[in-house]
Amino acid sequence: MAKQIGYARVSTKTQVTDRQQTDLLAAGIRRDDLYIDHGVSGCG
Repeated sequence: MAKQIGYARVSTKTQVTDRQQTDLLAAGIRRDDLYIDHGVSGCG
C-alpha cells in the first residue's frame, strides 16, 4: 500500500482546519503525515 499524506488548507484568516484534520485522521492519515497550510490567499 502506498503511503498516504493528508493536506488541509484554509483560504482566509477566519477559517480553521479543525474539521479537515479530524476527517483526515479518521480516514487513516497518520498525524505525522498531515500537512497543514495556514497560508492565506485572496483578499479575505
